[in-house]
Amino acid sequence: MRDASSSSKKPAPVELKLGGQVLRVVVGEDRTKVEALAAAVEGRLAKHRRGAAPIPQNAMALVALELENEVAELNAKYAELERRTRDLLRRSVSRIDSALEQLPES
Repeated sequence: MRDASSSSKKPAPVELKLGGQVLRVVVGEDRTKVEALAAAVEGRLAKHRRGAAPIPQNAMALVALELENEVAELNAKYAELERRTRDLLRRSVSRIDSALEQLPES
């Protein structure tokens, strides 16, 4: 008799095509998301292709740099938004405190 843990399904490998190469990766539950990400990367790689020529070898590095640049820019925007939100919240709390202090005591 097998126990329940040995009969559970293991994640199956997913084949992704990136830069003319087929990669087999094991993913968690969201296989569709990984396939969509791979398609987006493949689309970026295609921008570096000239006609029917194969994708240049340095294209993967260029796409990686593009993606990293976008992540860095988004992280900077997020940090600025977070700072501004904290500042706005502090000012709002300060205004509320001031307004409460001016209320007559009951």
